[in-house]
Amino acid sequence: NNHIGLPLTLLELDEDTDVAVVEMGMSGRGEIELLSKLARPEVAIITNIGEAHLLQLGSREEIARAKLEIVSGMRPDGLLVYRGDEPLLEKELARNPLPPTMLRFRFGASPDNDYFPLGIMQDGEGTLFSLNSPGSPTYYIPLLGNHNVINALAAIAVCKYMGVSERDIIRGLKQVQLTGMRIEVVKGRNGLTILNDAYNASPTSTLAALETLRELKGYGRKFVVLGDMLELGEREEQFHRDIGKSLRPEHFDYVFTYGVLAEHIAEEASKVFAPGTVKPFSDKGQLVDAISTLAAAGDVVLVKGSRGMKMEDIVFRLKEISL
Repeated sequence: NNHIGLPLTLLELDEDTDVAVVEMGMSGRGEIELLSKLARPEVAIITNIGEAHLLQLGSREEIARAKLEIVSGMRPDGLLVYRGDEPLLEKELARNPLPPTMLRFRFGASPDNDYFPLGIMQDGEGTLFSLNSPGSPTYYIPLLGNHNVINALAAIAVCKYMGVSERDIIRGLKQVQLTGMRIEVVKGRNGLTILNDAYNASPTSTLAALETLRELKGYGRKFVVLGDMLELGEREEQFHRDIGKSLRPEHFDYVFTYGVLAEHIAEEASKVFAPGTVKPFSDKGQLVDAISTLAAAGDVVLVKGSRGMKMEDIVFRLKEISL
């Protein structure tokens, strides 16, 4: 998704390719502008404005400006699809209006958007939902979490713009496969379910993962395992404390943390959880051992942390434990 990988992807396309989907990554200003001018996209999607680049950019406002650079290389009559629930995007678009011929489409959870979901239901391994548009079919994605439904709305909007049939949209969403370690459902040897969300972590994505776990039905006790969230800049301690404050014993049974920063999560959670149900760890093996003495068949464990914490090590060990 950078200035090397994106051009290589485009140059490797077959001559008869109709549509290509490429990601544009960045760690600072000007990077997405370069990628957009290289790719010259007809359609661009901005999924959210999180906190993942605060260390480099300093503020969410700067992150919004950096992501809106994606319109730099777009056709004047192209389509910008963006998260309508994010006020920073609307603010920046008001300051720097799009070309009058460029179309815009807003998606999100709020009824103020062009697309918003209705009737969301989870079955333990995937999610059913429909759209606010008249005659909407029921869509299914083999993924958990309302945030994945919201992202699917953007995909549906682009598919319809590109002339993809409703049947193919339904089929495509039903068969979608994500990169591993993004709320990946892993079954342990002895009836333990692990939600492997170890690909990366920010305050926004961590809250989304916690909400997914909270809404899961049909499981026994719920364990939360959270690692450090990295590259958050000078407010990193407060971000971790805010996560800890969001945790409630009526939603989760145990909270375990791994890493120095994640200790702040445990410290805040300990204020409302029963003694012994919140434990910080500096050793992954000891953390897994603690879960193995408490967990039973039918329980579920969420594992999440930044890439640098390699929380998948915990997932692999949990998969093999004897309950």
